[in-house]
Amino acid sequence: MTPLLWILVAIQIAMGAFDTFYHHEFTERLAWRPSQRHELQLHSVRNMLYALLFLVLGWLEVHGILAIAIMAVLVVEVVITLMDFVEEDLSRKLPPSERINHTLLAINYGAILVLLVPVLIGWAMLPTAVAPAFAGLLSLFATPRPLELRYSAHETLLRPRASHGWRAGRPRRWSRSCQRGRPCW
Repeated sequence: MTPLLWILVAIQIAMGAFDTFYHHEFTERLAWRPSQRHELQLHSVRNMLYALLFLVLGWLEVHGILAIAIMAVLVVEVVITLMDFVEEDLSRKLPPSERINHTLLAINYGAILVLLVPVLIGWAMLPTAVAPAFAGLLSLFATPRPLELRYSAHETLLRPRASHGWRAGRPRRWSRSCQRGRPCW
């Protein structure tokens, strides 16, 4: 895998983390909205897939049928992302910064696929095996991401159920989204 591919992966990780923490947690407070349950379930499944991809591709070369399995995970991730786009458009109005961020994430992911899929096709032609691979600091950078994504996936699956009746009464008004008339809790 080329250094350019790993740079794009690092950019994807950074933009995804920004989207999760700034948009989903801080300004939009998705996990506190029962109406966003389906969107959060999609995010949760996608986060688990990303965790698997980062862990495997950060440290291993998978050949044969295992490379085909990774390509299947990539296809599933694209389908989940398309479903998420539709769900977001049906269930809430995205702020402009979130729409821009999602567009940049999609463009970057397309560039990642352009570079990654030929590598995976080459690996798929080899006999099934697992070989260690190390991309230096980029492997190290990708390693904690699966732990964060696993935690995020767990939280987004459980928090909407637990928070359905959370904080009855008038919400506290402290974020800009609350001031624009959007629910903040």
